[in-house]
Amino acid sequence: MGMLSKYTPVASDLPAAEVSAARKSSTPIKECLAEIGSYLKVKHLFAVSTGRAALYAVLKAALPPGSKVILPGYTCYTVAAAVIGAGMVPILSDSRKIDFGYDPDKLHETIKTHPDIKAIVVCHLFGIALDIDEIRNVVGADVLIIDDAAQGFGIQVNGRFLGTCGDVGFYSFGRGKNLSIVGGGLLVTDDDALAGAIATTIKSEFKEATGSGGEYIKARSYNLIIRPSIFNILSRMPGMKLGRSVFNPDFEMIRLSAFKIRLLHRIYMTAEKMNADRLDVSRQYLSILGNNSSVSVPKSRIDDRPGSLRLPVLVEDVNKRREILRIGAKQGFGLSAMYPTALNQIEELPGRDEHDLEGSEAIARSIVTLPTHFHIKSGGNDLIKKITGLFE
Repeated sequence: MGMLSKYTPVASDLPAAEVSAARKSSTPIKECLAEIGSYLKVKHLFAVSTGRAALYAVLKAALPPGSKVILPGYTCYTVAAAVIGAGMVPILSDSRKIDFGYDPDKLHETIKTHPDIKAIVVCHLFGIALDIDEIRNVVGADVLIIDDAAQGFGIQVNGRFLGTCGDVGFYSFGRGKNLSIVGGGLLVTDDDALAGAIATTIKSEFKEATGSGGEYIKARSYNLIIRPSIFNILSRMPGMKLGRSVFNPDFEMIRLSAFKIRLLHRIYMTAEKMNADRLDVSRQYLSILGNNSSVSVPKSRIDDRPGSLRLPVLVEDVNKRREILRIGAKQGFGLSAMYPTALNQIEELPGRDEHDLEGSEAIARSIVTLPTHFHIKSGGNDLIKKITGLFE
């Protein structure tokens, strides 16, 4: 790696040729969505501006105002923001370190304490697949399961795509996702009645997308911006807030533009190869870290796969973790401390002090994520050894 390189924590390949082709395309929007739906094996799809807007739409469509919704104690701040923005009440249940999923015992306690729960959001962080059947057994048949695959588009488990295993699911296609069109969200469900309610909600509350000129420029620039030499320059600019976690329940609800739907239609099939390549990088990291007793690596309990969007590593020694992140930042390796706190430490979150989230707080204190994208893969084994060497 040259002195002028700095790797992004996450990256997705968005070829300029596909962006240009999408702008020139006249493929009907219904046809685009139907083909993506056929790929995912779902009946109903709704395209909106962001993942959080997708979650907002299903909550508003499916639940009465003020309904209680269970969230994992450790997840993206935007999940909680969407619940608050939709007028629902977040109920936090602890996450476990082995896969970032719900702790079943704590989830039982949460259900017992709040028997009037209406929905639960299941987040496959970093593409680590969680067992939704296990969660269904705990929460019961009447609780709406929202399958959050914002970080797992194109990942399959037992022949089913993440995002399609609950009552309704959603994806995100922002800059930091495993498939990026530089912003976008997708809701999917097989439930006809729920689909009708979602369609009504989007029609009444979501604005039409405006001109696509700015979207086109951002999409054309994406691959240039994530190039290590360019990203090194951008990351040093004053005012840049790359990777910052923000809790903001006040966000716009906009339908996804025709340009972005056509762009998604052109590239959605590339997600599987990118996911496979990322998983290969994760496994190369693991082959070196495997004998390191000072760290642990969360994996899926379904198929034993580690994170692929990024590889999360838990470092119990707080001082060692701080040093790893410091040196990693200095070297431009693309390491990240991820979400800085558990959700109960967000000051603006109502009722945050009511929750005991020991596991979630432990994750926030110990997590370091390693980049797995194509620029890391092209850096080869030497780069992977340098990054893993920080953990020795």
